[in-house]
Amino acid sequence: MMVAVPAMAAAQGGITREQGITREQVDRRYNVRVFENVLVSAAQHGAELLGLRVSQIDPGIILLAGTAPRAQGFVIDGHGLFFAVEIPAVDPVVAWAVRTRGRDEMADRAIAALRQYLRREQDPQMRAALEGQLRRLEQRVTPPGGGMQQTANGTAGPTLSPPLMDDPNLEYERMVTEQLIDAMLDHSHQLGLGPDDSLTIAARGSHGPLLSQAAFDDSVTLMLRIRERDLAEFRAGRITRDEVRARVSVREF
Repeated sequence: MMVAVPAMAAAQGGITREQGITREQVDRRYNVRVFENVLVSAAQHGAELLGLRVSQIDPGIILLAGTAPRAQGFVIDGHGLFFAVEIPAVDPVVAWAVRTRGRDEMADRAIAALRQYLRREQDPQMRAALEGQLRRLEQRVTPPGGGMQQTANGTAGPTLSPPLMDDPNLEYERMVTEQLIDAMLDHSHQLGLGPDDSLTIAARGSHGPLLSQAAFDDSVTLMLRIRERDLAEFRAGRITRDEVRARVSVREF
């Protein structure tokens, strides 16, 4: 009578059922998968930080769109390890609205400063002329009912505005970059990199299937690269965190 032998029984002496794959290679694959999850968490944290920043401007704004973060690692002979990271992208339409809102609020603040200066003008004719120009400017840049409010003494003053975001894409890029670099410094020690190897991360925003081919998709690929010898010096305490961060090559295209 024939007896079926479980596939796991084929793993003998450190060899898995994939003929020729060693225990060391299996462990490295596992560590690569662990680092993929670390990068996903880092990208998620960057998105959370951006969400917190945006909520200070308007809790109703949803700036990010697309898929949840994903990462996949590859071993490249003669180079080291390469990880492709896909992150939620900044919605271009919402980003435009945020930038426009920021410009409007800066205009309101500039108008308020001009009004303060105008009150010190002593020449009645000059003051009347400047007030007319300022009113026309307000009509062009301030929506009805917005921009100015009455203070306790009856004079016009600027409304309290939330912090501005001049460029949501740059803010997001900075936050994600910081989190990915921290992941490289703190969680790459088990990747099995050789002293001449490099760790490279390519991160790109994804709008999802509906917007992936849109003409206004201005997503860039962020490339982060550091040599294992620099990471080893940092782990050994021979260079500081700021010094090793400065050795990370950051490029975009």
